[in-house]
Amino acid sequence: MKKRTKKLLLLGSAVPFLGMLGGIGFVNRVTPFILGLPLPLAWITIWVVLTVAIMAAIYALDPANRSPHGIDPPNAPRH
Repeated sequence: MKKRTKKLLLLGSAVPFLGMLGGIGFVNRVTPFILGLPLPLAWITIWVVLTVAIMAAIYALDPANRSPHGIDPPNAPRH
């Protein structure tokens, strides 16, 4: 794997951590309510959903997860 690709994947995996824990200090107030949730709880809920999407994208973009012969079944042995 290229070093640049590896660095981008690592930076991408740090985004949810920074968004969830780093951003909570900026939204630490009870109002406004988002879908009936106080802002900090809505912030964390949004970042949990975003984390799933970001990690799925990183998994799909990671060259280590690609098969050399195309798409293999999930439980196929690796050579």
